[in-house]
Amino acid sequence: MTGKIFQTCGKLLALIIGLALLAACGSSPPTRYYQLEERISQTDSSPSSMLSVRLGPLYIARYLQQPNIVTRQDDYQVEVAEFDRWVEPLEQSISRILTTNLSDALSSNWVHEFGVGNDAIELFDYQVLITITRFDVDANNTATLKAQWNLVTPRPRVTLLAKRTVLTQQVSSSSYSSQVAALSDLISELAKEIAGDILTQQEVDAKAAASLQQED
Repeated sequence: MTGKIFQTCGKLLALIIGLALLAACGSSPPTRYYQLEERISQTDSSPSSMLSVRLGPLYIARYLQQPNIVTRQDDYQVEVAEFDRWVEPLEQSISRILTTNLSDALSSNWVHEFGVGNDAIELFDYQVLITITRFDVDANNTATLKAQWNLVTPRPRVTLLAKRTVLTQQVSSSSYSSQVAALSDLISELAKEIAGDILTQQEVDAKAAASLQQED
């Protein structure tokens, strides 16, 4: 009788262990979330410029319009992470971070993101229209940002500059955290490039205005 009890208990224990192992195998790893970070100067000086800029609309390629992080295996194949995701829509994140970085690069508090409560305001000097066509890391751990962007004036609406920008950076490791850090750096580099062209255009416009005043 005792032997049968032990035998029954052993079968129950084996069943419990089997069910536990099955549950462990069937459970999914936890989802990890990532966000881009701004890259701004750490100086305590107050913004000195009154230059006003509207950034956007900003669009990103369709393959990036998903919560999962996308990496590139080769020219024709991409891989979509199953458990590694952006914490917010990537298009919104890029727009916000780029606006912050551009404000810092121009040393101006008058840089606004398109669609954030200021669309009715037309009192800005320049507007930047941007399309991000590539924003990912490849199999060689190289982060790439490709963008097409225009610099325009609001009144009258004139395109002053149309550019294609390609930026790359080697990622320190294959971890998603390192990839996101490198992609954040590329957004900062794009902001610096845009800021440089805006300041150059501002000088050109100032010289043109001064020349007109002399003619009058």
